[in-house]
Amino acid sequence: MPYQEFVRRSLALVLIIAITIIIFALVLNLSSILMLTFLCWVISVGLEIPAARFQQWGLPRGVALALTILAILVLLVLFGLILLPALVSQVNNLVQQIPGVIESVVRQYEDFRNSNSWASDILPSFTYQDYQELIKPAQNGSFDISGILGTTLNIFVNFGGALVSLAANLFLIVFLSLYLAADPTLYYRIIVALVPKDREARTVEIINLVRKTVVSWFGTLLLDISTTATIITVALWLLGVPNAIALGVLAGLGNIIPYIGYWAALIPIVIFALGSTNLVTAVIVFVVYVVGGFVIDNVIRPALIKNTLSLPAGVVLVSQSVAGALLGFWGVLLAVPLVAICAVLLRELYVFDILGKRGHILSIDEAKNGSLILKTSPESGPETVKPPLAPPKIKPRPRK
Repeated sequence: MPYQEFVRRSLALVLIIAITIIIFALVLNLSSILMLTFLCWVISVGLEIPAARFQQWGLPRGVALALTILAILVLLVLFGLILLPALVSQVNNLVQQIPGVIESVVRQYEDFRNSNSWASDILPSFTYQDYQELIKPAQNGSFDISGILGTTLNIFVNFGGALVSLAANLFLIVFLSLYLAADPTLYYRIIVALVPKDREARTVEIINLVRKTVVSWFGTLLLDISTTATIITVALWLLGVPNAIALGVLAGLGNIIPYIGYWAALIPIVIFALGSTNLVTAVIVFVVYVVGGFVIDNVIRPALIKNTLSLPAGVVLVSQSVAGALLGFWGVLLAVPLVAICAVLLRELYVFDILGKRGHILSIDEAKNGSLILKTSPESGPETVKPPLAPPKIKPRPRK
């Protein structure tokens, strides 16, 4: 390779790395603004779900969007009149019952350990007197909460700070979301204008796929929250657990953070069931909650939503950790749609367009000896299956 060519390529590589670092640094510094804008765009796409249905009935887009906003306001008013008073009352009861619930759990633990010899050999000793000694500094006003709670407290503080920031920017979120939903084609035209002419149709196709992915996630999230909250509330009410509505809503809102949120809500639900009822009811609540989660994940959700996001659980959990470390609460909240959009772009732009693997089905199986076996086959959908060739027709020769 000539020396000039080597220098040119080296400078180009250094320039690409420098630009990448600068862009990454800008994204991190502007992460809150970018995530807020992304949230507004997601909400605007979500508003298009009912608005599109109204448009299918022959209504103009402006009227359809106005009816969508009106329907959302009506639902919020109904929620505030019917469920919100009971929810606020039960949340206040939960907060006031926390000390008594913890004391009841400690006493039941002590009684259970003392009444079973095998439990006393396995479980560590923690008596009611130990609990009183533990909380005595808090009663005297010299209790160092941060020294005990540590990382858990930081998580709740960050979560509370995010909620305060969300409340402070609520007007901006509503205004910007409505502004994006009013004329979304304006911004998509800007994107299409920046690509070559022969790639315009492909760009519009990818934009539609991205929007479809966001709509699927938005619908999945709303159905997850409402279905989980309803099922857990009814189950806790039937089991006689107090404040069932508040605990059910807590379980439903846990689905905002997939996998982690739902199972994290199990801890306070079991603790309150144990402190307000008895050990048998708490065990039943635990079993019902676990079985309910399995039924929701494997039966109800696939039945309600045919085209769910096919993201592996491991990918979602890793993406939540990475997004949380880089972007904080906003990253954890929006990790799933971000990963889903990246998966669509990677599949369409790299796998299909660059590698040319459209219609190429890849399957990897594991043999009995543990080795991997690669299997590939062409796509066998109705669009790609060609009809069998008909035998050629032989015309009879005319007789002379």
